[in-house]
Amino acid sequence: MALFSTFGPHGPHGPHGPHGPHGPHGPHGPHGPHGPHGPHSPHGSSAEATNVGSYSLLLASSEAVGHWDGTADRTPQMPDDTLGRFKTLPDHVRGPLLAADLSDLFAVGALDHGDVTVKMSGKDLATISAGQDIDDAQMDLMKEAAHLRAERLPEIVDQIGAVLPYMAQTLRLGGGHAPMASLLLATVQSAASKISYQVKFQFSAPRPVQFSTGLRPVIQTPGHSSYPSGHATESFALATVLYGLMHKQTLDVGTLSTALPDTLAIADRIARGREIAGVHFPQDSAAGMVLGIAIGNAVVAAGLGVDTPSYGFDACRLGTALADPRAVFDGKGGTVGRGSVTPQPTPLARLVIGEAMAELSGA
Repeated sequence: MALFSTFGPHGPHGPHGPHGPHGPHGPHGPHGPHGPHGPHSPHGSSAEATNVGSYSLLLASSEAVGHWDGTADRTPQMPDDTLGRFKTLPDHVRGPLLAADLSDLFAVGALDHGDVTVKMSGKDLATISAGQDIDDAQMDLMKEAAHLRAERLPEIVDQIGAVLPYMAQTLRLGGGHAPMASLLLATVQSAASKISYQVKFQFSAPRPVQFSTGLRPVIQTPGHSSYPSGHATESFALATVLYGLMHKQTLDVGTLSTALPDTLAIADRIARGREIAGVHFPQDSAAGMVLGIAIGNAVVAAGLGVDTPSYGFDACRLGTALADPRAVFDGKGGTVGRGSVTPQPTPLARLVIGEAMAELSGA
């Protein structure tokens, strides 16, 4: 599929094309239904229709019910517990509230002697060291991955903006099912994305195409830092949270050297897809994997009221073993345990995570 073909990423109906999901006239574009000037925005045609509808409602109710004499004829029944009050709120209010609480759990430090550290409750949660210098061995890994492009391209294009559906494909989410789990997962993905952007900014690592014009990525190369991979960070954070919600425990990375749980295997496939596409090096994915698992375990631990492991990642110690996700946590490579951290979530965050766990436990 060509980049600018009809349904390619930047074609007329592709994700970023004129009529695609994020294009100028797509659903979330500037003039689309949900964009700032679309029909559902404060400045769109729905706003005008709402004004007309309000006037019609006033006339209809006045004629049908008559004039209100100012009497209070009922007593409001409002929940007095935190989770109960939260559940009464519409989604567009619940999302930002939970996002603010989860975001407050994490803090990203500045680049210090080649390391960037993500902290939680004032303690180190994940320390990511600068990546390897890009050499012929790294480029050979990219060349090998490119052989899978024809097979994986439709999936890669779809995953430009759709990660969660792949992670939760065996679960029944949305449509009123597992509402707290659905909300939590979307919020975790957003938080992981924000953290990855902050870490990326500190490293400002070049993308693969900046080393070779012959690489020819099959999707547009993003304009931000390559290391760590945002898709890997988000995918592994979601996979780890899903694992934790279903099993009511944090993920023991010591088991990953032999096999990946289903959710993490899907996360790895998503991350590898970005390498196949030509927009990430294997070390980007490996760093994102460690960062995502650290974030995901921290969220699960916050709901369980237990400590969460702290990790350090050094790509330089792994060599070309970066291409195998199991090698990252085999005890010999670039990831080391650095003690543990005690999460200090807000009461709301703890309750929502607990409710999500109750919804998906045993799923």
